[in-house]
Amino acid sequence: MTGVYTTNGTSDTNWPNYFHDVLRLTSTKTGKAWVLDITGVQYGMYRTLWSAEEFLQTHVEVIKSVRPYPGTNKNSIANACQTIGPAGQIFSKTQEAVRRLEKAITAWVKTNDMSLKSLLKLEGEAFDQKKESLLRDMDQAVRTFIRSSNFRIKMK
Repeated sequence: MTGVYTTNGTSDTNWPNYFHDVLRLTSTKTGKAWVLDITGVQYGMYRTLWSAEEFLQTHVEVIKSVRPYPGTNKNSIANACQTIGPAGQIFSKTQEAVRRLEKAITAWVKTNDMSLKSLLKLEGEAFDQKKESLLRDMDQAVRTFIRSSNFRIKMK
């Protein structure tokens, strides 16, 4: 849970006052869907990638909204980071986590000389090996972000 401590001594947490955002990724080839949850650790959820079905069954009570990414959603989050108060702080930390994750994916693509689109075209064992490699790099990026972040942020 993310706690926000104000300069006047009050505090607020993001649950149940705020909702938890995740990314839903759907394969255009197979239709299989996954949920990427890079900030779930604040709720004790240490996995970053779930099948959409498993995530929805075990962790979702209500879906408040579905927004496209990138584009309007990315711009909306960037604008929300400028909000004064707890919500702005939470969005700012989320953006920082996303930037770290994007950097890890970009590095993986370069190291493996393979686009994500090319990854999806692989089959069988070749796909499984590359997928696991990418997920390990993403997982490491999120873990590093969590270990190195100060979640006790002073209010703007």
